[in-house]
Amino acid sequence: MQHRLHGMTLRNKVEELLVLSFSGTTAPRSLIRRWHPGGLIYFSDNLLAQHQTRALSARSQRLSRRVGQPLLIMTDQEGGIVTRVPGTSGTPGGADFAGSSSAARRTAERTGTLLHRLGINVDLAPDADVNTVGSAGVIGPRSFSSSPDVVSRLVRAQICGYHRGGVAATAKHFPGHGSTSTDSHKSTATITESRRTWRAVDLPPFRQAVRSSVDLVMVGHLAFPAMSGDRRPASISGGLTHRLLRRRLGFDGVVITDALNMGGITSSGRPALIAVHAVRAGADLLLMTPQPAQAVSGLMRAVHSGRLSVGRINAAVGRILALKRRLGLLGADAALPTC
Repeated sequence: MQHRLHGMTLRNKVEELLVLSFSGTTAPRSLIRRWHPGGLIYFSDNLLAQHQTRALSARSQRLSRRVGQPLLIMTDQEGGIVTRVPGTSGTPGGADFAGSSSAARRTAERTGTLLHRLGINVDLAPDADVNTVGSAGVIGPRSFSSSPDVVSRLVRAQICGYHRGGVAATAKHFPGHGSTSTDSHKSTATITESRRTWRAVDLPPFRQAVRSSVDLVMVGHLAFPAMSGDRRPASISGGLTHRLLRRRLGFDGVVITDALNMGGITSSGRPALIAVHAVRAGADLLLMTPQPAQAVSGLMRAVHSGRLSVGRINAAVGRILALKRRLGLLGADAALPTC
């Protein structure tokens, strides 16, 4: 793996941090050739049928391997109200499990098996948010429960299930979206809980996810002034991402931002500035930056000027390549954790 990292130019490494969306139902040939992204994300509009999805994934991987590294191909397949794959609209998710760990695990394993067959190797699930405000919040039934103990149990169950199915799992939305009524698609949501309440309610599922060898954690466009001391959302906050998630929780997997085209982050500055802030804060993957050219040039300038170290870029790329290796994309000698 180190030889791959050392064989990459700085631009190659910066491009590896990108996870891009695209329009259409065929492999995005020009996008892959131009940007060499580390990953692609699928939405419902990209997926017409399961056989088409398999072909899309296979073709995209072949193109990417020719010009650089294999792809992380991801989607939001939580079940319940958040499904992307054709023919899966009846898949239960979140509150549908009524606290049943066994049902959550079986569903995650079936989902993982299906995604693996379709060439999708990362599920942006499970949702680790604790819904403490009921229907007044934006997460609602996507959350497993209003109980941190129940959410923690089902988060672990689904991580184990996804791994058994052959795909990486993602705990989201750190540091917790379950107490907020603001939709971070529109503007930055602010967590107004005390530190003590957050530690008792929102933290346990993420701690359990880390202990269960979750592969990725998605940081949200969620400000938590009581914890960070400022109003920066976690996606660009070193206090919330590096110090809290990395150092205090001990998470050494891949940190992915929530989508960078959402209103909860676009108000924080230009795409280039946001990309730099996110990577400096501790993010490894930049999801759906609205202007890839600006993001790449901004990160390159930041490295050349010393605002961002080559070591920080290397650490991010190293984690991404390690995940690709666990997924079997870089050889057959590694596997996802089992539990």
